[in-house]
Amino acid sequence: MEEYYTRILKHVDYNYELTLAVFGNIINMPDTVTSIYFTDIKMPSNATLIDADDDGDGGVVAWVDPSDNTKMYVSTQNNGIKIEAHESSTRIFTYCENLTSLDVSKWDTSKVIKIYEMFSNCSSLTSLDLSSWNTNNVIVMRDMFNGCSSLTTIKVGDKFKWITTLSGLGLSGTWKDETGKQYTSASTFPSNVAHTYTKVS
Repeated sequence: MEEYYTRILKHVDYNYELTLAVFGNIINMPDTVTSIYFTDIKMPSNATLIDADDDGDGGVVAWVDPSDNTKMYVSTQNNGIKIEAHESSTRIFTYCENLTSLDVSKWDTSKVIKIYEMFSNCSSLTSLDLSSWNTNNVIVMRDMFNGCSSLTTIKVGDKFKWITTLSGLGLSGTWKDETGKQYTSASTFPSNVAHTYTKVS
């Protein structure tokens, strides 16, 4: 019989003391890391295990690529099994200023209720593919992209519910979807509709 593991990513209980990157702190991410991949692949035998599991049962592991210390992997190590985001995934990538690439396609967000300031001040990120995310249970989303000054593309799928305006999300300027429809700071992106949004100005 296969052992049962919870697949929940480690999180932080806040006393509102935030000085450095939350994700970097909770899993001791080296400063050299610029890309993070959430995945289901096995950790190589020559990699060093980094604690990334919420309850310590080994359901989620992380490591830095032994041949390229700019790449970090966070994995269930179980084919087809996604990492489950904690219901309060607030500020998880806040101040990850060196992060240029983030693959969150193997992240299950269906139980998440809070994602405010999730990517706040990820000033190097240029694009985010959130098309596999389900945010229908999210009740707080404010400032999700605040300070993401380089962000020009956001892709979402048909289970992504938006619950605030672009301004409330921390998105400045004018954005458009692939049909050419434009959205300004007072607009709200349509919920549960697959779209790719690009910044116009």
